[in-house]
Amino acid sequence: LGKVKRVSASFTWGGGGLVDRQWVEGGNGRTDPEREAMGMLGDSGHYPISAVAWAFGWELPTNVRATHTKLNSLGAIVECEATLCFPGGGRAVIDTSCLL
Repeated sequence: LGKVKRVSASFTWGGGGLVDRQWVEGGNGRTDPEREAMGMLGDSGHYPISAVAWAFGWELPTNVRATHTKLNSLGAIVECEATLCFPGGGRAVIDTSCLL
């Protein structure tokens, strides 16, 4: 098929009433910074990051930039989007969230 140039990957909790406001505001380990310092990025961000890493042959990105983050009232990341740049011009966009 050729060389991978762009990948988009996402992992989100929350659809269909799976989470409520209490869950988002620290009522879960993923949203309590004392239990998971990086919030949703630390807990669930590895799913889209792993998909991107696989697509690019496990090559490390040369640049990673968070383009959007949203914190809950405790300061935990509850939503994050990032762009990853790879050697040769490849790029990826990942996101993880517990908000829908």
